[in-house]
Amino acid sequence: MSLKIEDPVLRWLVAAALAAGLTALLFAVPDRKLSPEQVFAEVARSVVVVYALDARGELGTQGSGVAVGKSEVATNCHVVEHAHSIAVSQAADAEGGETYRMSAQVIVSDAERDLCLLWVDGLSEPPAALVAEIGATRQLSVGESVFAVGAPQGLELSLSQGVVSQLRGIRGKRAAPLVQTDAAISPGSSGGGLFNDRAELVGITTFKEEGENLNFAIPVEWLEDLREKGWAELNAAERRQQCVVEPNYDCAMSFALFVAQGAEYPDDRGKALRGIAEAQAKTGDIEGALATARNIENADDRAWALQDIAEAQAKAGDIDGAFTTARGIEDTDRRALTLVGIARLQAETGDVEDALVTAKGIDEAIYRARALSGIAREQAMAGDIKEAFATARSIDDAGYRAMAMSGVAKVQGNIEGAFAMARGIDDADYRGTALAVLAVAQAKTGDINGALAMARSIDDADYRGTALALAGIAVAQAKTGDINGALAMARSIDNATIRAWALGGIAKTQAKEGNIKGALAMARSIDNADYRGTALVDIAKAQAESGKFHAAMKFAVDIEESDIRAKALAAIATHLAASNLD
Repeated sequence: MSLKIEDPVLRWLVAAALAAGLTALLFAVPDRKLSPEQVFAEVARSVVVVYALDARGELGTQGSGVAVGKSEVATNCHVVEHAHSIAVSQAADAEGGETYRMSAQVIVSDAERDLCLLWVDGLSEPPAALVAEIGATRQLSVGESVFAVGAPQGLELSLSQGVVSQLRGIRGKRAAPLVQTDAAISPGSSGGGLFNDRAELVGITTFKEEGENLNFAIPVEWLEDLREKGWAELNAAERRQQCVVEPNYDCAMSFALFVAQGAEYPDDRGKALRGIAEAQAKTGDIEGALATARNIENADDRAWALQDIAEAQAKAGDIDGAFTTARGIEDTDRRALTLVGIARLQAETGDVEDALVTAKGIDEAIYRARALSGIAREQAMAGDIKEAFATARSIDDAGYRAMAMSGVAKVQGNIEGAFAMARGIDDADYRGTALAVLAVAQAKTGDINGALAMARSIDDADYRGTALALAGIAVAQAKTGDINGALAMARSIDNATIRAWALGGIAKTQAKEGNIKGALAMARSIDNADYRGTALVDIAKAQAESGKFHAAMKFAVDIEESDIRAKALAAIATHLAASNLD
Protein backbone atom coordinates (compact mmCIF):
# COMPACT_ATOMS: atom_id res chain seq x y z
CA MET A 1 0.00 0.00 0.00
CA SER A 2 1.30 3.42 -0.94
CA LEU A 3 0.26 6.90 0.06
CA LYS A 4 -0.46 9.24 -2.84
CA ILE A 5 -0.12 12.96 -2.11
CA GLU A 6 -2.01 15.11 -4.56
CA ASP A 7 -1.01 18.60 -3.36
CA PRO A 8 2.31 19.50 -5.15
CA VAL A 9 3.50 21.82 -2.36
CA LEU A 10 2.88 19.23 0.31
CA ARG A 11 4.51 16.58 -1.90
CA TRP A 12 7.61 18.83 -2.23
CA LEU A 13 7.80 19.40 1.57
CA VAL A 14 7.60 15.67 2.29
CA ALA A 15 10.34 14.94 -0.27
CA ALA A 16 12.56 17.63 1.25
CA ALA A 17 12.03 16.25 4.75
CA LEU A 18 12.88 12.72 3.60
CA ALA A 19 16.03 14.00 1.85
CA ALA A 20 17.13 15.94 4.92
CA GLY A 21 16.60 12.89 7.10
CA LEU A 22 18.61 10.69 4.77
CA THR A 23 21.43 13.29 4.65
CA ALA A 24 21.51 13.46 8.43
CA LEU A 25 21.74 9.70 8.60
CA LEU A 26 24.51 9.60 6.01
CA PHE A 27 26.63 12.46 7.34
CA ALA A 28 25.89 12.60 11.06
CA VAL A 29 29.05 12.84 13.21
CA PRO A 30 28.84 10.35 16.05
CA ASP A 31 29.33 11.68 19.59
CA ARG A 32 33.13 11.64 20.15
CA LYS A 33 33.59 9.57 23.27
CA LEU A 34 37.11 8.43 24.06
CA SER A 35 38.45 5.59 26.14
CA PRO A 36 40.40 6.46 29.33
CA GLU A 37 43.63 5.64 27.46
CA GLN A 38 42.71 8.03 24.66
CA VAL A 39 41.71 10.81 27.05
CA PHE A 40 45.02 10.51 28.89
CA ALA A 41 47.02 10.52 25.66
CA GLU A 42 45.32 13.75 24.55
CA VAL A 43 45.52 15.70 27.82
CA ALA A 44 48.79 14.55 29.43
CA ARG A 45 50.91 17.31 27.86
CA SER A 46 48.46 19.94 29.09
CA VAL A 47 48.98 19.08 32.77
CA VAL A 48 51.92 20.55 34.68
CA VAL A 49 53.36 20.42 38.18
CA VAL A 50 53.35 23.64 40.23
CA TYR A 51 56.00 24.25 42.91
CA ALA A 52 55.65 26.87 45.65
CA LEU A 53 59.23 27.66 46.73
CA ASP A 54 60.50 29.31 49.91
CA ALA A 55 63.08 32.13 50.20
CA ARG A 56 65.93 29.62 49.77
CA GLY A 57 64.42 28.19 46.60
CA GLU A 58 63.41 24.98 48.39
CA LEU A 59 60.04 23.28 47.94
CA GLY A 60 57.31 24.50 50.26
CA THR A 61 54.21 22.96 48.71
CA GLN A 62 53.47 21.22 45.43
CA GLY A 63 50.31 21.14 43.38
CA SER A 64 49.14 20.75 39.81
CA GLY A 65 48.13 23.04 36.98
CA VAL A 66 46.69 23.02 33.48
CA ALA A 67 47.99 24.90 30.45
CA VAL A 68 45.06 27.02 29.31
CA GLY A 69 46.97 29.49 27.11
CA LYS A 70 50.26 29.81 25.28
CA SER A 71 51.93 31.04 28.48
CA GLU A 72 49.10 30.58 30.98
CA VAL A 73 48.58 27.91 33.62
CA ALA A 74 45.45 27.65 35.76
CA THR A 75 45.81 26.37 39.32
CA ASN A 76 44.33 26.81 42.79
CA CYS A 77 45.39 29.94 44.66
CA HIS A 78 45.94 27.94 47.83
CA VAL A 79 48.77 26.06 46.07
CA VAL A 80 50.86 29.23 45.66
CA GLU A 81 49.52 31.64 48.30
CA HIS A 82 52.56 31.32 50.60
CA ALA A 83 55.19 30.98 47.88
CA HIS A 84 58.27 33.18 47.87
CA SER A 85 58.66 32.22 44.21
CA ILE A 86 56.86 29.83 41.87
CA ALA A 87 58.13 27.28 39.38
CA VAL A 88 56.30 25.07 36.92
CA SER A 89 57.51 21.94 35.21
CA GLN A 90 56.02 19.78 32.53
CA ALA A 91 55.16 16.48 34.09
CA ALA A 92 57.52 13.62 33.30
CA ASP A 93 56.17 11.12 30.82
CA ALA A 94 55.63 7.47 31.61
CA GLU A 95 59.09 6.62 30.28
CA GLY A 96 60.76 9.06 32.68
CA GLY A 97 61.61 11.63 30.03
CA GLU A 98 63.37 14.89 30.84
CA THR A 99 61.33 17.57 32.62
CA TYR A 100 61.75 21.31 32.12
CA ARG A 101 61.38 23.65 35.08
CA MET A 102 60.31 27.21 34.33
CA SER A 103 59.76 30.28 36.49
CA ALA A 104 56.19 31.49 36.92
CA GLN A 105 54.24 34.22 38.63
CA VAL A 106 50.62 34.88 39.50
CA ILE A 107 49.27 37.15 36.79
CA VAL A 108 45.68 37.41 38.07
CA SER A 109 43.84 35.77 40.96
CA ASP A 110 40.41 35.29 42.49
CA ALA A 111 41.00 34.20 46.07
CA GLU A 112 37.28 33.78 46.77
CA ARG A 113 36.97 31.21 44.01
CA ASP A 114 40.45 29.79 44.74
CA LEU A 115 41.44 30.20 41.11
CA CYS A 116 44.74 31.70 39.99
CA LEU A 117 46.22 32.20 36.55
CA LEU A 118 50.00 31.85 36.32
CA TRP A 119 52.17 33.35 33.61
CA VAL A 120 54.94 30.89 32.69
CA ASP A 121 57.79 32.21 30.60
CA GLY A 122 59.00 29.47 28.28
CA LEU A 123 55.83 27.36 28.45
CA SER A 124 55.36 27.65 24.69
CA GLU A 125 58.96 26.77 23.84
CA PRO A 126 59.84 23.22 22.76
CA PRO A 127 58.85 20.83 24.13
CA ALA A 128 55.82 23.07 24.48
CA ALA A 129 52.95 22.25 26.80
CA LEU A 130 49.73 21.72 24.85
CA VAL A 131 46.92 24.16 25.56
CA ALA A 132 43.94 22.21 26.91
CA GLU A 133 40.77 22.14 24.85
CA ILE A 134 38.14 23.98 26.89
CA GLY A 135 34.74 22.37 27.40
CA ALA A 136 31.70 23.52 29.39
CA THR A 137 30.77 22.54 32.91
CA ARG A 138 27.18 23.59 32.25
CA GLN A 139 26.81 20.78 29.71
CA LEU A 140 27.78 18.04 32.17
CA SER A 141 25.21 15.57 33.41
CA VAL A 142 25.07 13.56 36.61
CA GLY A 143 26.50 10.11 35.88
CA GLU A 144 28.73 11.31 33.02
CA SER A 145 32.30 9.98 32.98
CA VAL A 146 35.08 12.37 34.00
CA PHE A 147 38.84 12.00 34.47
CA ALA A 148 41.11 13.80 36.95
CA VAL A 149 44.75 14.26 35.89
CA GLY A 150 47.34 15.77 38.22
CA ALA A 151 50.21 15.00 40.56
CA PRO A 152 48.74 13.66 43.82
CA GLN A 153 51.47 13.30 46.46
CA GLY A 154 53.92 14.41 43.77
CA LEU A 155 53.13 11.39 41.59
CA GLU A 156 53.08 13.12 38.21
CA LEU A 157 50.52 12.41 35.51
CA SER A 158 48.23 10.32 37.66
CA LEU A 159 44.86 9.54 36.05
CA SER A 160 41.74 8.72 38.04
CA GLN A 161 38.35 7.93 36.53
CA GLY A 162 34.91 8.60 37.98
CA VAL A 163 31.53 10.08 37.26
CA VAL A 164 29.82 13.38 37.94
CA SER A 165 28.19 12.72 41.29
CA GLN A 166 26.29 16.02 41.32
CA LEU A 167 26.45 19.60 40.05
CA ARG A 168 26.38 21.89 43.06
CA GLY A 169 25.38 25.55 43.11
CA ILE A 170 27.41 27.70 45.48
CA ARG A 171 26.77 31.10 47.09
CA GLY A 172 23.66 32.13 45.25
CA LYS A 173 23.36 29.41 42.59
CA ARG A 174 25.98 30.70 40.16
CA ALA A 175 25.35 29.76 36.55
CA ALA A 176 28.38 27.45 36.40
CA PRO A 177 28.19 24.89 39.22
CA LEU A 178 30.87 23.15 41.23
CA VAL A 179 31.41 19.60 40.04
CA GLN A 180 31.10 16.88 42.63
CA THR A 181 32.82 13.71 41.47
CA ASP A 182 34.00 10.38 42.78
CA ALA A 183 37.17 10.58 40.65
CA ALA A 184 39.98 10.31 43.19
CA ILE A 185 41.70 13.55 44.29
CA SER A 186 44.56 13.70 46.83
CA PRO A 187 46.95 16.36 48.17
CA GLY A 188 49.05 17.50 45.22
CA SER A 189 46.10 17.13 42.85
CA SER A 190 44.95 20.67 43.64
CA GLY A 191 44.95 22.77 40.49
CA GLY A 192 44.91 19.77 38.16
CA GLY A 193 42.44 19.13 35.36
CA LEU A 194 39.05 17.45 35.31
CA PHE A 195 38.30 16.29 31.77
CA ASN A 196 35.21 14.83 30.12
CA ASP A 197 35.25 11.82 27.80
CA ARG A 198 35.96 14.08 24.82
CA ALA A 199 39.26 15.19 26.42
CA GLU A 200 37.85 18.67 27.12
CA LEU A 201 38.74 20.55 30.29
CA VAL A 202 35.58 20.98 32.34
CA GLY A 203 37.00 21.82 35.77
CA ILE A 204 40.01 22.51 37.97
CA THR A 205 40.29 19.93 40.75
CA THR A 206 40.33 21.77 44.03
CA PHE A 207 39.39 20.02 47.27
CA LYS A 208 37.79 17.04 48.92
CA GLU A 209 35.43 16.81 51.85
CA GLU A 210 35.75 14.27 54.61
CA GLY A 211 34.07 11.06 53.60
CA GLU A 212 34.44 8.60 50.77
CA ASN A 213 34.72 9.94 47.21
CA LEU A 214 33.55 13.49 48.01
CA ASN A 215 35.74 15.40 45.59
CA PHE A 216 35.14 18.74 43.87
CA ALA A 217 36.29 20.75 40.87
CA ILE A 218 35.93 24.44 39.99
CA PRO A 219 33.88 25.01 36.81
CA VAL A 220 35.98 25.85 33.77
CA GLU A 221 33.70 28.81 32.96
CA TRP A 222 35.28 30.72 35.85
CA LEU A 223 38.53 30.84 33.85
CA GLU A 224 36.91 33.20 31.35
CA ASP A 225 35.71 35.39 34.23
CA LEU A 226 39.27 35.45 35.54
CA ARG A 227 40.68 36.39 32.14
CA GLU A 228 38.21 39.27 31.84
CA LYS A 229 39.22 40.46 35.31
CA GLY A 230 42.91 40.40 34.42
CA TRP A 231 42.82 41.39 30.74
CA ALA A 232 45.17 44.34 31.29
CA GLU A 233 47.71 42.20 33.14
CA LEU A 234 47.49 39.48 30.50
CA ASN A 235 48.04 41.98 27.68
CA ALA A 236 51.05 43.42 29.51
CA ALA A 237 52.48 39.95 30.09
CA GLU A 238 52.01 39.10 26.41
CA ARG A 239 54.01 42.18 25.47
CA ARG A 240 56.74 41.21 27.88
CA GLN A 241 56.84 37.72 26.41
CA GLN A 242 57.42 39.35 23.04
CA CYS A 243 60.33 41.19 24.68
CA VAL A 244 62.12 37.88 25.12
CA VAL A 245 61.88 37.33 21.39
CA GLU A 246 62.77 40.90 20.38
CA PRO A 247 64.54 42.53 23.36
CA ASN A 248 64.69 46.31 23.70
CA TYR A 249 65.27 48.74 26.56
CA ASP A 250 61.65 49.82 27.14
CA CYS A 251 60.20 46.33 27.28
CA ALA A 252 63.05 44.95 29.41
CA MET A 253 62.75 47.77 31.94
CA SER A 254 58.94 47.62 32.12
CA PHE A 255 59.21 43.82 32.48
CA ALA A 256 61.65 44.34 35.37
CA LEU A 257 59.25 46.76 37.09
CA PHE A 258 56.37 44.34 36.56
CA VAL A 259 58.31 41.48 38.17
CA ALA A 260 59.53 43.67 41.06
CA GLN A 261 56.09 44.99 41.91
CA GLY A 262 54.73 41.45 41.88
CA ALA A 263 57.17 40.28 44.59
CA GLU A 264 55.21 39.23 47.67
CA TYR A 265 57.56 40.47 50.39
CA PRO A 266 58.50 44.16 50.90
CA ASP A 267 62.19 43.28 51.33
CA ASP A 268 62.25 41.50 47.98
CA ARG A 269 60.40 44.36 46.31
CA GLY A 270 62.88 46.81 47.83
CA LYS A 271 65.94 44.92 46.59
CA ALA A 272 64.47 44.57 43.12
CA LEU A 273 63.39 48.21 42.82
CA ARG A 274 66.78 49.35 44.06
CA GLY A 275 68.45 47.40 41.25
CA ILE A 276 66.01 48.89 38.73
CA ALA A 277 66.61 52.45 39.99
CA GLU A 278 70.37 51.92 39.67
CA ALA A 279 69.96 50.65 36.11
CA GLN A 280 67.68 53.55 35.15
CA ALA A 281 70.20 56.03 36.55
CA LYS A 282 73.04 54.42 34.59
CA THR A 283 71.12 54.98 31.37
CA GLY A 284 70.53 58.64 32.25
CA ASP A 285 66.87 58.23 33.20
CA ILE A 286 67.28 60.08 36.52
CA GLU A 287 63.63 61.09 36.73
CA GLY A 288 62.52 57.48 36.29
CA ALA A 289 65.14 56.27 38.76
CA LEU A 290 63.99 58.75 41.42
CA ALA A 291 60.36 57.73 40.88
CA THR A 292 61.32 54.06 41.30
CA ALA A 293 63.35 54.83 44.45
CA ARG A 294 60.47 56.73 46.06
CA ASN A 295 58.25 53.67 45.62
CA ILE A 296 60.56 51.52 47.77
CA GLU A 297 58.91 50.80 51.12
CA ASN A 298 62.07 49.65 52.92
CA ALA A 299 63.98 52.72 54.16
CA ASP A 300 67.42 51.08 53.86
CA ASP A 301 66.85 50.00 50.25
CA ARG A 302 65.37 53.39 49.41
CA ALA A 303 68.44 55.15 50.82
CA TRP A 304 70.76 52.78 48.97
CA ALA A 305 68.90 53.42 45.71
CA LEU A 306 69.24 57.17 46.17
CA GLN A 307 72.97 56.68 46.77
CA ASP A 308 73.26 54.78 43.48
CA ILE A 309 71.36 57.55 41.68
CA ALA A 310 73.51 60.33 43.18
CA GLU A 311 76.71 58.53 42.16
CA ALA A 312 75.36 58.04 38.63
CA GLN A 313 74.59 61.76 38.46
CA ALA A 314 78.10 62.61 39.68
CA LYS A 315 79.66 60.23 37.17
CA ALA A 316 77.70 61.95 34.41
CA GLY A 317 79.02 65.34 35.60
CA ASP A 318 75.79 66.54 37.25
CA ILE A 319 77.37 67.34 40.62
CA ASP A 320 74.61 69.73 41.67
CA GLY A 321 71.99 67.07 40.96
CA ALA A 322 74.05 64.51 42.87
CA PHE A 323 74.19 66.79 45.92
CA THR A 324 70.44 67.40 45.71
CA THR A 325 69.77 63.64 45.64
CA ALA A 326 72.23 63.06 48.50
CA ARG A 327 70.51 65.66 50.66
CA GLY A 328 67.25 63.74 50.22
CA ILE A 329 68.69 60.62 51.91
CA GLU A 330 67.29 60.39 55.44
CA ASP A 331 69.83 57.91 56.83
CA THR A 332 72.91 59.86 57.98
CA ASP A 333 75.38 57.04 57.36
CA ARG A 334 74.06 56.38 53.85
CA ARG A 335 74.07 60.12 53.11
CA ALA A 336 77.71 60.35 54.25
CA LEU A 337 78.61 57.31 52.12
CA THR A 338 77.00 59.01 49.14
CA LEU A 339 79.16 62.08 49.69
CA VAL A 340 82.20 59.77 49.82
CA GLY A 341 81.24 58.45 46.39
CA ILE A 342 80.68 61.93 44.98
CA ALA A 343 84.09 63.11 46.24
CA ARG A 344 85.80 60.09 44.68
CA LEU A 345 84.07 60.69 41.34
CA GLN A 346 85.02 64.39 41.42
CA ALA A 347 88.65 63.39 41.95
CA GLU A 348 88.40 60.74 39.23
CA THR A 349 87.43 63.43 36.71
CA GLY A 350 90.35 65.60 37.83
CA ASP A 351 88.38 68.02 39.98
CA VAL A 352 90.53 67.38 43.07
CA GLU A 353 89.97 70.78 44.63
CA ASP A 354 86.19 70.38 44.74
CA ALA A 355 86.59 66.74 45.78
CA LEU A 356 88.58 67.84 48.82
CA VAL A 357 85.90 70.41 49.68
CA THR A 358 83.25 67.69 49.48
CA ALA A 359 85.30 65.29 51.61
CA LYS A 360 86.17 67.84 54.29
CA GLY A 361 82.52 68.84 54.53
CA ILE A 362 81.49 65.34 55.70
CA ASP A 363 80.67 65.54 59.43
CA GLU A 364 81.30 61.89 60.31
CA ALA A 365 85.06 61.37 60.82
CA ILE A 366 85.20 57.79 59.53
CA TYR A 367 83.45 58.69 56.26
CA ARG A 368 85.56 61.81 55.86
CA ALA A 369 88.62 59.57 56.16
CA ARG A 370 87.25 57.20 53.51
CA ALA A 371 86.60 60.07 51.14
CA LEU A 372 90.12 61.48 51.54
CA SER A 373 91.58 57.99 51.10
CA GLY A 374 89.71 57.63 47.81
CA ILE A 375 90.89 61.04 46.63
CA ALA A 376 94.51 60.13 47.46
CA ARG A 377 94.18 57.00 45.36
CA GLU A 378 92.78 58.94 42.39
CA GLN A 379 95.60 61.48 42.69
CA ALA A 380 98.15 58.65 42.67
CA MET A 381 96.47 57.00 39.68
CA ALA A 382 96.78 60.33 37.85
CA GLY A 383 100.51 60.39 38.63
CA ASP A 384 100.42 63.14 41.27
CA ILE A 385 102.21 61.07 43.95
CA LYS A 386 103.38 64.02 46.06
CA GLU A 387 99.88 65.47 46.40
CA ALA A 388 98.45 61.99 46.96
CA PHE A 389 100.75 61.46 49.96
CA ALA A 390 99.82 64.92 51.24
CA THR A 391 96.10 64.05 51.04
CA ALA A 392 96.73 60.72 52.76
CA ARG A 393 98.69 62.39 55.60
CA SER A 394 95.82 64.81 56.21
CA ILE A 395 93.51 61.97 57.27
CA ASP A 396 92.73 62.15 61.02
CA ASP A 397 91.99 58.44 61.47
CA ALA A 398 95.34 56.65 61.94
CA GLY A 399 94.20 53.39 60.39
CA TYR A 400 92.77 54.99 57.26
CA ARG A 401 95.79 57.29 57.04
CA ALA A 402 98.16 54.32 56.97
CA MET A 403 95.95 52.43 54.54
CA ALA A 404 95.80 55.43 52.20
CA MET A 405 99.57 55.90 52.28
CA SER A 406 100.07 52.20 51.63
CA GLY A 407 97.72 52.42 48.68
CA VAL A 408 99.58 55.40 47.22
CA ALA A 409 102.87 53.53 47.56
CA LYS A 410 101.37 50.55 45.75
CA VAL A 411 100.18 52.74 42.86
CA GLN A 412 103.65 54.33 42.79
CA GLY A 413 105.14 50.88 42.27
CA ASN A 414 106.84 50.80 45.63
CA ILE A 415 105.42 47.45 46.72
CA GLU A 416 107.94 46.92 49.53
CA GLY A 417 107.21 50.37 50.90
CA ALA A 418 103.49 49.69 50.65
CA PHE A 419 103.85 46.42 52.56
CA ALA A 420 105.96 48.13 55.23
CA MET A 421 103.33 50.82 55.72
CA ALA A 422 100.53 48.26 55.86
CA ARG A 423 102.35 46.13 58.43
CA GLY A 424 102.88 49.21 60.55
CA ILE A 425 99.16 49.82 61.04
CA ASP A 426 98.27 49.31 64.72
CA ASP A 427 94.61 48.39 64.25
CA ALA A 428 94.33 44.69 63.32
CA ASP A 429 91.26 45.15 61.10
CA TYR A 430 92.79 48.02 59.14
CA ARG A 431 96.09 46.17 58.87
CA GLY A 432 94.36 43.04 57.63
CA THR A 433 92.31 44.95 55.06
CA ALA A 434 95.37 46.84 53.77
CA LEU A 435 97.44 43.67 53.46
CA ALA A 436 94.53 41.92 51.76
CA VAL A 437 94.35 44.66 49.11
CA LEU A 438 98.09 44.38 48.51
CA ALA A 439 97.95 40.58 48.30
CA VAL A 440 95.21 40.80 45.68
CA ALA A 441 97.29 43.31 43.73
CA GLN A 442 100.18 40.80 43.74
CA ALA A 443 97.87 38.05 42.53
CA LYS A 444 96.70 40.23 39.65
CA THR A 445 100.31 40.47 38.46
CA GLY A 446 100.46 36.67 38.35
CA ASP A 447 102.51 36.26 41.55
CA ILE A 448 100.12 33.81 43.22
CA ASN A 449 102.75 32.38 45.59
CA GLY A 450 103.79 35.84 46.79
CA ALA A 451 100.14 36.80 47.23
CA LEU A 452 99.48 33.67 49.29
CA ALA A 453 102.47 34.37 51.50
CA MET A 454 101.15 37.86 52.14
CA ALA A 455 97.64 36.57 52.85
CA ARG A 456 98.89 34.04 55.39
CA SER A 457 100.88 36.72 57.20
CA ILE A 458 97.69 38.54 58.17
CA ASP A 459 97.02 38.02 61.87
CA ASP A 460 93.71 39.75 62.55
CA ALA A 461 91.66 37.80 65.05
CA ASP A 462 88.70 36.76 62.92
CA TYR A 463 90.80 36.06 59.78
CA ARG A 464 88.72 38.56 57.84
CA GLY A 465 91.77 40.05 56.21
CA THR A 466 93.10 36.64 55.24
CA ALA A 467 89.70 35.65 53.88
CA LEU A 468 89.46 38.83 51.81
CA ALA A 469 92.93 38.22 50.42
CA LEU A 470 92.20 34.59 49.56
CA ALA A 471 88.93 35.59 47.91
CA GLY A 472 90.68 38.15 45.73
CA ILE A 473 93.46 35.68 44.87
CA ALA A 474 90.85 33.07 43.88
CA VAL A 475 89.17 35.51 41.50
CA ALA A 476 92.56 36.48 40.06
CA GLN A 477 93.32 32.79 39.47
CA ALA A 478 89.99 32.34 37.71
CA LYS A 479 90.82 35.22 35.38
CA THR A 480 94.01 33.40 34.35
CA GLY A 481 91.94 30.32 33.46
CA ASP A 482 92.88 28.27 36.55
CA ILE A 483 89.29 27.55 37.60
CA ASN A 484 90.18 24.43 39.61
CA GLY A 485 92.83 26.30 41.56
CA ALA A 486 90.47 29.22 42.10
CA LEU A 487 87.72 26.91 43.32
CA ALA A 488 90.06 25.13 45.73
CA MET A 489 91.22 28.51 47.05
CA ALA A 490 87.66 29.75 47.53
CA ARG A 491 86.57 26.61 49.33
CA SER A 492 89.50 26.92 51.74
CA ILE A 493 88.08 30.17 53.13
CA ASP A 494 86.57 29.68 56.60
CA ASN A 495 84.52 32.87 56.58
CA ALA A 496 81.24 31.81 54.93
CA THR A 497 80.26 35.26 53.67
CA ILE A 498 83.61 35.94 52.02
CA ARG A 499 83.70 32.39 50.62
CA ALA A 500 80.36 33.10 48.95
CA TRP A 501 81.75 36.37 47.57
CA ALA A 502 84.74 34.50 46.10
CA LEU A 503 82.57 31.87 44.44
CA GLY A 504 80.40 34.62 42.99
CA GLY A 505 83.50 36.30 41.56
CA ILE A 506 84.60 33.03 39.95
CA ALA A 507 81.13 32.53 38.44
CA LYS A 508 81.22 36.07 37.05
CA THR A 509 84.63 35.39 35.48
CA GLN A 510 83.38 32.19 33.88
CA ALA A 511 80.33 33.99 32.49
CA LYS A 512 82.47 36.75 30.98
CA GLU A 513 84.53 34.08 29.24
CA GLY A 514 81.37 32.56 27.77
CA ASN A 515 81.17 29.51 30.03
CA ILE A 516 77.55 30.10 31.06
CA LYS A 517 76.91 26.49 32.06
CA GLY A 518 79.94 26.45 34.38
CA ALA A 519 79.04 29.86 35.78
CA LEU A 520 75.50 28.74 36.52
CA ALA A 521 76.71 25.59 38.29
CA MET A 522 79.11 27.72 40.34
CA ALA A 523 76.36 30.21 41.23
CA ARG A 524 74.00 27.47 42.37
CA SER A 525 76.68 26.10 44.70
CA ILE A 526 76.71 29.34 46.72
CA ASP A 527 74.94 28.96 50.08
CA ASN A 528 74.49 32.69 50.71
CA ALA A 529 71.27 33.78 48.99
CA ASP A 530 72.41 37.37 48.39
CA TYR A 531 75.69 36.39 46.75
CA ARG A 532 73.99 33.61 44.78
CA GLY A 533 71.55 36.19 43.47
CA THR A 534 74.37 38.60 42.59
CA ALA A 535 76.11 35.83 40.67
CA LEU A 536 72.96 35.09 38.66
CA VAL A 537 72.61 38.79 37.80
CA ASP A 538 76.28 38.85 36.74
CA ILE A 539 75.69 35.89 34.42
CA ALA A 540 72.80 37.67 32.71
CA LYS A 541 74.88 40.86 32.45
CA ALA A 542 77.81 38.97 30.92
CA GLN A 543 75.58 37.60 28.17
CA ALA A 544 74.13 41.06 27.51
CA GLU A 545 77.60 42.65 27.48
CA SER A 546 78.60 40.26 24.71
CA GLY A 547 75.51 41.25 22.69
CA LYS A 548 73.64 37.98 23.31
CA PHE A 549 70.45 39.77 24.35
CA HIS A 550 68.04 36.97 23.47
CA ALA A 551 70.06 34.44 25.50
CA ALA A 552 70.36 36.94 28.36
CA MET A 553 66.60 37.52 28.45
CA LYS A 554 65.84 33.81 28.32
CA PHE A 555 68.27 33.26 31.19
CA ALA A 556 66.82 36.13 33.24
CA VAL A 557 63.16 35.18 32.93
CA ASP A 558 63.94 31.67 34.18
CA ILE A 559 65.42 32.96 37.47
CA GLU A 560 62.99 31.78 40.12
CA GLU A 561 63.50 34.52 42.75
CA SER A 562 61.44 37.52 41.67
CA ASP A 563 63.82 40.15 43.12
CA ILE A 564 66.84 38.61 41.37
CA ARG A 565 64.90 38.20 38.12
CA ALA A 566 63.91 41.88 38.22
CA LYS A 567 67.49 43.03 38.85
CA ALA A 568 68.80 40.84 36.03
CA LEU A 569 66.23 42.25 33.61
CA ALA A 570 67.11 45.81 34.64
CA ALA A 571 70.81 45.11 34.15
CA ILE A 572 70.13 43.73 30.68
CA ALA A 573 68.10 46.87 29.92
CA THR A 574 71.15 49.08 30.58
CA HIS A 575 73.12 47.17 27.96
CA LEU A 576 70.20 47.30 25.54
CA ALA A 577 70.13 51.07 26.01
CA ALA A 578 73.86 51.33 25.33
CA SER A 579 73.45 49.12 22.27
CA ASN A 580 70.68 51.35 20.92
CA LEU A 581 72.84 54.43 21.51
CA ASP A 582 75.69 52.84 19.59
